[in-house]
Amino acid sequence: GLKAAQKYYAKVRTIEDDGTNLSSYSSAVSATTLAVEPVSSGSTSTNVSVPVPASSAYTLKGHGYGHGIGMSQYGAEGAARDGKSASSILATYYPGTDQTKKTGNIRVLLSADTTDSVMVEGREGLTLRYVSSGKTLSLPSTIDGKKVIRWSIDPLSSDKKKSVLRYRTTSTWATFKATTWTGDAQFEASTLDLVMPSDANRTYRTALRSSLPKSGATNRDTVNVLSIENYTRGVVAREMPSSWHAQALQAQSVAARTYGVRAITSSRYYDICDTTSCQVYGGADAETTSTDAAVKATAETILTYKGSPAFTQFSSSSGGYTAVGSQPYLKAVVDSTDGWSGNANHSWTQTVKASAIQAKYPTIGTLKSMKVTKRNGFGDYDGRVTTLELVGSKGTKTITGDQARTAFGLKSNWFTF
Repeated sequence: GLKAAQKYYAKVRTIEDDGTNLSSYSSAVSATTLAVEPVSSGSTSTNVSVPVPASSAYTLKGHGYGHGIGMSQYGAEGAARDGKSASSILATYYPGTDQTKKTGNIRVLLSADTTDSVMVEGREGLTLRYVSSGKTLSLPSTIDGKKVIRWSIDPLSSDKKKSVLRYRTTSTWATFKATTWTGDAQFEASTLDLVMPSDANRTYRTALRSSLPKSGATNRDTVNVLSIENYTRGVVAREMPSSWHAQALQAQSVAARTYGVRAITSSRYYDICDTTSCQVYGGADAETTSTDAAVKATAETILTYKGSPAFTQFSSSSGGYTAVGSQPYLKAVVDSTDGWSGNANHSWTQTVKASAIQAKYPTIGTLKSMKVTKRNGFGDYDGRVTTLELVGSKGTKTITGDQARTAFGLKSNWFTF
């Protein structure tokens, strides 16, 4: 008799079979039922071919935003609004993991700095460190009575396998004390203003390294080297709205920190990137009061599985059911808090033109019909699309649900038509 998407309260007491009270009522607990949409006939079924409509476009209905594996960010916020703690939220999305502490540094590839230079604004207290030897050089804020405007680590023009330190006090660049070397070096200070290719600045903490992607390389990449805690501060506000509930932000902090720690490796010159290909990192510019508080409240905490950092994948919205991932703790679980009123991604509708599908898969010719051939079996419509068959005038193409999501521009692979 329970209704969908309805919050219910309950109290419990213990009695004898004759009705004698053994305890008083407990305090109230609450739970919200799933927002289950009715399943329409025909097109939602597996192995049912759906011809191209007369409008030459399919209307798709779906759930969620992203891959749906691990933590749903909207689900975490919904759970926090329902009074759940960060630990409870994490246990829901990563069942079987443990919490432990981890400290150390992490190296972040700064993808937006596409030049071979590492250029920073001049400031007091700036140091140059040679990475292989650990030797440092204190850099002055003035030279010959003039303020140093900028410093730059560049490939040496006569031998790009070597690097040179340059500065400018006017519009003209000069070499600082004929300083050249082979290998990586980095600018260090509490905060550094990195000059981007557009000439705008971005602020980062601790160290900005000029890294050779491999020994003997003539090109350079810019890598931010900093503590795991400061890295997490730069991730959380880029991955979750800073206005969200403190417990949701704390859950995001642990997930983000763990994701970063798991990426730490000795097999390359950086550990993790700063884009959605890894997780988004914005440096010191991204930090906010509320997200910093969440990072501090969970300081050094990560999730582990059998002693190793967990693969804490997360996405915007699960749509009400998470997807199975590559690890034992990345299970398909009911996500009853994903559907709160602020989540426009929980359920969605989108129109996809047949011509757009044909353009993505021209070998099929003119699209005649589509058919879902397999779903994962979890949730509405019998779950996420695993495989989809495109039938055209020239042939048939089978694609995965993830490929359909990308090709059709959908929010997720959980859809019907």
